[in-house]
Parts: sequence; C-alpha cells; structure tokens
Amino acid sequence: MRLSYSEDANTLEESSDQTPEENLDQAYQRIRKSLAAELLNNVIELSPAFFERLVVELLVKMGYGGSIKDAGKAIGRSGDEGIDGTIKEDKLGLDIIYIQAKRWNTGNVVGRPEIQNS
Repeated sequence: MRLSYSEDANTLEESSDQTPEENLDQAYQRIRKSLAAELLNNVIELSPAFFERLVVELLVKMGYGGSIKDAGKAIGRSGDEGIDGTIKEDKLGLDIIYIQAKRWNTGNVVGRPEIQNS
C-alpha cells in the first residue's frame, strides 16, 4: 500500500503508482515552488535602495570579493549615473565590477535598451 497527499482535500490517499520517495519528492517540489514564488513577491515589493543592497549582498555570498565589509557596497543615490553598487571581482580587489540592479515585474525581461538607457 502506498499513500499520496491530496493537496485539494489536504489528506493522504492510497496510491499504487508512486513510491514513498516519489511522493516526498513531489511534496518537496510543491513546497519549494511555493516558497520561491513567495520570496519573489516579497523582493518585488522592496524599496529600490533595499533591493540594490540585496543584489550586492547576494553577489558577495556568491563568492565575489570576500566579506561584505571589504568586497561590495551599494551606491544607488541621486547623481550616481546609474551605478547602483560596486563589488570587487576577487578577494585581492584588483578589478571592480560596477552593478546596475534592475528590478522588473514578474514575466518581463530586462533587455539591452532598458539597461543602456538608464
């Protein structure tokens, strides 16, 4: 006997076509997809300044330039000529990457014209 979760009825049902591991994997994927959608909605609602800091911190967490104190900073202010932040490419800080963070609505794509014209 195998059990499967019915999302509509919020109950477990007997199923003969999936293993318990497959049921767990499906449940995990549903939770992960729901969490990703919720996180994206929260990020879209953030202030522009917070979003710019989030992008810089994410790049540091991805391994650019070491610690947030030494590696990157959010600039994003009036008169910054479109530069929202800078980050060191590596821990030595020999090269600096200039960041322009674009927060776009779900389903839209930021293309070359939007980046070049901002």
